[in-house]
Amino acid sequence: ISEFLKENEYHAPFIKIDVEGAEDLILDDMITNYGDKVEGIIEVHSDRFEHGEDEVLDRLRNAGYELVCIKEKPRTNRAYHFTKKS
Repeated sequence: ISEFLKENEYHAPFIKIDVEGAEDLILDDMITNYGDKVEGIIEVHSDRFEHGEDEVLDRLRNAGYELVCIKEKPRTNRAYHFTKKS
């Protein structure tokens, strides 16, 4: 994602992440390369993580993002809006 955004000169992207259990790979890239310059929606497939959705959500919270649940069902497939705390 970061290569595409840089090549196309996006500076404050809004992204949707729905990668069927590979969220940690995308988040590593996003947090490392964009920090507070990105917001978006992440769909979390908690049945694909040993510790459920908290594994992904805690990574965002620890990086300083606020989360708002925007889709609550079914339990194993929730979506959250994330944005950097101001």
